[in-house]
Amino acid sequence: MLSDWLQAARLGAQWGLQFNPLAVIIASTMAAALVGYPAAPRSRWSWAAVLLVGAWLIGDGVDMAALLTHGAIGPVRIWGFAVFVAVSLGVGFVLPAAAGAYVGRHVTRGTGWLSAMAVAGMAAGAFLAIAPVLSNALVAGLG
Repeated sequence: MLSDWLQAARLGAQWGLQFNPLAVIIASTMAAALVGYPAAPRSRWSWAAVLLVGAWLIGDGVDMAALLTHGAIGPVRIWGFAVFVAVSLGVGFVLPAAAGAYVGRHVTRGTGWLSAMAVAGMAAGAFLAIAPVLSNALVAGLG
């Protein structure tokens, strides 16, 4: 029983690491630009969140639909889907945007939003380079 839950978590993580590269780069850099400067109003945080979730739904919506429609839906299946959502949205979209926003908010003179975009783009590129290696390792572990 526990092995089913672990298998679903590994499969969800493996699917989650196959995020849409174009959606990741565009959404994370734009979200970081929205909030990545010291004087950014709090209302921008909600717009950045909407941008990230919307891009995630557009970019990974096909994977999400395939994961939900493939097989019977039960608690183990929902657990695998939750892992997929957490890994895909968290690693692919939120982490690069958060890294960029953090850097941009700590720039003292004028170009925080630009620094935020640059760091978010580089972080997204790094995650896009590392994700297939991790995904392949998870696939090898499933066998």
